[in-house]
Amino acid sequence: MNIHTNSCQLFRLHGSSGFATALIATIFVFAFAISVYAGIKLSPRFYIASATILVFGTATCWVLFHQTEVTLDRGANSASVSKRMLHGAHRYDVSLSDIRQADVDIRQGKNKGTTYRLVLVAQQNESHERLIISHGFSPNRKSMITARLINEWLGVPEAAVGTSDLRRSTGT
Repeated sequence: MNIHTNSCQLFRLHGSSGFATALIATIFVFAFAISVYAGIKLSPRFYIASATILVFGTATCWVLFHQTEVTLDRGANSASVSKRMLHGAHRYDVSLSDIRQADVDIRQGKNKGTTYRLVLVAQQNESHERLIISHGFSPNRKSMITARLINEWLGVPEAAVGTSDLRRSTGT
């Protein structure tokens, strides 16, 4: 996620897979066009390949595309997370005063190595809830830098990013 705005009153992050989705869609459209052309010139059996490419291309873009916007607003005392995907959208809002810190979930995998996921830790009654603000785990360590910048903006002490005592197991 990229920092869009970082002022004394407003901190806004924006993340999107638009470029990657467009690139994947272009590849599938090109493959679809070649298979349709082959169906016209060579054999109608290539239309089966065209249909398969169309289905897999659509499904891949359907799953891959996302847009996420996180807004922390001191003036409105609010924190909002908006996620849009092709298969739906959801938004949640919490009071900025309930946000305790930004943190990073770290997952060690045998095949993929270390991956990171940016979260906000919010006070919910007597417990702490980890609000996921990134779109899944990523091998990019940029989440750790972003968490430190959010904590600086919130004015909370430097969190031991990735080792918070508020962390719950990610189950993997």
